[in-house]
Amino acid sequence: MSCKRVLTVLVLVTALPAVLSFNLHILETLDSLKLRLTKKIYDFDPVNIYGERIPLAILYGSPMIIVNIPFDCDAKRIFVLNDLMARYSEDGLKILAFPTDEFSPKYPLDQFTSPSVIRDWVNDNQLHFMVFYKIFVNGKYTHPLWKYLKSTFDLYDNDINEDYTMFLVDKSGKPVERIPGTPWLSTEE
Repeated sequence: MSCKRVLTVLVLVTALPAVLSFNLHILETLDSLKLRLTKKIYDFDPVNIYGERIPLAILYGSPMIIVNIPFDCDAKRIFVLNDLMARYSEDGLKILAFPTDEFSPKYPLDQFTSPSVIRDWVNDNQLHFMVFYKIFVNGKYTHPLWKYLKSTFDLYDNDINEDYTMFLVDKSGKPVERIPGTPWLSTEE
């Protein structure tokens, strides 16, 4: 092999991963933009803990908090959400909680696959907001609603990194803010 060909191969081998990575980032950005332009919050119909598909279109005109919650959660944190619901439900606030065990897997992943176990957990904790079936908020199996919510904010790393990450949605159905889980839910008094 000539020196010129060896040099060409070396350049390709060292530059190709960077080029592919950059192209992949561009494709992900385009997919995110396409999702933002074609979907609205009201286009989704997640499954609640009773196995019913709930079209979010029925919540049109209501401000929403969409939050991921763990199963092995601290009761004080759940009571903060209950308190928000009690205070602002007359103003039309809807809280939609999506259980996940991606961040604090105290239990085996398959333990909470039964809807009756989830319903019992909701009743035991006296939750007064909408609770949906357990989902993934990251990775290959991310729930479509969460994929949409994450795409509405131009963050380089759109992954959810902790429980109680909230998306605030205005009355027109537009996600207006993403709030990380830790700051707003301090359990210290």
